[in-house]
Amino acid sequence: MRSSRVAVTTGGVVGALATGVIALLMSGALLAQDVYRWVDETGQVHFGTTPPAGAVFDEVKPPPPPAMDESEAAQRSQHFVEAHEQAEADRQEQREASAKAEAQAEENAAHCQRARDRVGTLELNRRIVDEQGNTLDDSARLERLEDARKQVAEYCQ
Repeated sequence: MRSSRVAVTTGGVVGALATGVIALLMSGALLAQDVYRWVDETGQVHFGTTPPAGAVFDEVKPPPPPAMDESEAAQRSQHFVEAHEQAEADRQEQREASAKAEAQAEENAAHCQRARDRVGTLELNRRIVDEQGNTLDDSARLERLEDARKQVAEYCQ
């Protein structure tokens, strides 16, 4: 196993750095490993996961987690549940908004295709018969063509 060693002097920035290093050594994956502290012959304090051979060392134990009474635990648990429920509600809202946007896009695509078909029909055919069987004159055909082009502009974006 690889040993991690840190030389530390006390006080000032180095002391603060030493405290940070100790916290880092004792966090994460290193929590499962033992951490040792010893002072070398020059008076420097060292920390590592392997104690030095033939030197006096102390095993550094992480502090216990802070005590929590039942009401605080229940409050934290309730906060976690509420946060989880809110996140799920937000995800559901996002899914619904996505589904609505997708349905709207499909509806717009269908309107677009119908409008383009009308434009094609009205541009190619000079003789158009309406729903009642009446033949449209040129002004009525051009009016419908303009309406169809407006629908293309609206739905085919």
